[in-house]
Amino acid sequence: MRHCISFLVIIFPILLFSQGSKNLELISNVPIDVTSNDVWGFQHSNGIEYAIMGDQNSTRIISLEDPANPVEIADFVGANSTWRDIKQFRDIVYVVADSGQDGLLMIDLSMIDQDSISHTFVNIEVPVNGEPQQINTCHNLFINDDGYLYLSGCNISNRGVIIFDLNADPLSPEYTGIADLQYSHDVFVEGDLMYASEIFIGELGIYDVSDKTNPTLVGSTPTPNNFTHNAWSSHDNNYVFTTDERAESFVGAYDITDLDDIKFLDRFKPVNNVGAIPHNTHFLDNYLYTSWYTEGVIITDVTRPDNIVEVGNYDTFEGVSGGFNGCWGAFPFLPSGLLLASDRQTGLYVLQPTLVRASYLEGQIVNSETGEP
Repeated sequence: MRHCISFLVIIFPILLFSQGSKNLELISNVPIDVTSNDVWGFQHSNGIEYAIMGDQNSTRIISLEDPANPVEIADFVGANSTWRDIKQFRDIVYVVADSGQDGLLMIDLSMIDQDSISHTFVNIEVPVNGEPQQINTCHNLFINDDGYLYLSGCNISNRGVIIFDLNADPLSPEYTGIADLQYSHDVFVEGDLMYASEIFIGELGIYDVSDKTNPTLVGSTPTPNNFTHNAWSSHDNNYVFTTDERAESFVGAYDITDLDDIKFLDRFKPVNNVGAIPHNTHFLDNYLYTSWYTEGVIITDVTRPDNIVEVGNYDTFEGVSGGFNGCWGAFPFLPSGLLLASDRQTGLYVLQPTLVRASYLEGQIVNSETGEP
């Protein structure tokens, strides 16, 4: 036991340093006067980066031409909704809300340099059991590089994932197929694999979408707290990472190289942050960027997904841990390397990461009398 005590004394200062803000510098903050939700970003074909912010009442377009001085250039009012989700294809932004009758909002930014921005709300009809049903609400959406739109948790049938083709006309989505076994709270697609966070059964469903007219369930796994909120895979589809939107829950890591034998690898949560709730995680270059409500943004190194290590954080929320205030979204994919974060109370944060890789101190401590870990 003497060895165990010595080890804890050595590592205790490391745990202390894991708290607070590190390796993320605040560039700017744009306060929003109503409760905010999701954030997305993209680089326009004109070379300028933009942040797209959702809030209780609308969707805002914010220019990051000068990241230290962001400028809101448009605001599109929609249904009153706690939840908005945002993605982009080419120079068009797509938005869904989980309340009201908005359907799919499409914001055409292709003529932004001529001070012309158009938008339309479309309530698409899709066939369900031979009958047309109209999409009024969705919880989430995703668009991958090959131009397919995935709507998740909509108001029709079992509320699974509906697939549309944007390639012929991005402003006129063409219905392709549906994966409708379970309610899908969140969807992500990498290559031919689709990850549906089937929150009510506490599982991640993995679907083969090589034939988008006929998505096929090829694997599934429960997640650490049985409330699968979102998932994002590594670029090679060897690993997937999940969040469960519950107090004291985790980011989970899985080896999915064999979909018939998915292996749980590790789970992570902030040290000593009582009641903290993870929201969404995104994978980029072996880092996870996770919005963690009252804990702000947390960056973890998952180069070794069986040993997740925190390497950066920025707390957007000054209150105590626990509950659904604070950081809703974290977007790490801008070409400039800037990280966007949305805080429900204090709006948009533009952050500059200093990315560092984790160090590892690994071994096994055993009870010298029993030999047990």
